[in-house]
Amino acid sequence: MSEKLIYRKLPPDEWGRLKPLFEFLDAFLPDSIAAQCAVAEDGAHIAGFLMMQLVPHSEPLWIDEAYRGRVNFKRLQSIIEPKDVSKALCVPGLLVIAETDTVARMAELCGYRQVPGTVWIKDLRKKEEAA
Repeated sequence: MSEKLIYRKLPPDEWGRLKPLFEFLDAFLPDSIAAQCAVAEDGAHIAGFLMMQLVPHSEPLWIDEAYRGRVNFKRLQSIIEPKDVSKALCVPGLLVIAETDTVARMAELCGYRQVPGTVWIKDLRKKEEAA
């Protein structure tokens, strides 16, 4: 072990180094086209990493009030949902942030499952105040 860890963005040509770590975590390793990875390295050993990845969102959904009850949201979803994940996406799934019980129920009807935890968001369009 060296005393100082080196922090850097892992370039796409080194992405294969992550494969055994993701296998150990039983997690999906996204393609470098849709993700970035920051690593902390001790020599050639990855001591830690943080992945930033694009995740397709099935949102927003809008239906004109005059057409509510007539527009089939499941049909809209089926049109844009990939049929063959291996060819359509660089990630293994989709997500919806359900801000209302109605949207939660719609997500459930489209085959989504609720995951434990709390969603946090950081709006990069707003400058953070200096402390």
